[in-house]
Amino acid sequence: LVYRSLVHTRLADVVRQWAPSTCALLGKERLATDVAEFLASRRGVTTPYLRDVPREFVLQTSARWASDPS
Repeated sequence: LVYRSLVHTRLADVVRQWAPSTCALLGKERLATDVAEFLASRRGVTTPYLRDVPREFVLQTSARWASDPS
């Protein structure tokens, strides 16, 4: 559980650094939830590069964001 928490936190930090305006709109709690769902929906990220994680995250979750009125 500690390792899982470290991975989730690190990936959320990378998304925050590369997509700050998106993260500001989402807020901390929503970002944490969306990152957790993103990681749970697949067997991890498909790229070995942290710089590609935000792109994968946004591509995968943007459809859900578009259908969410909030």
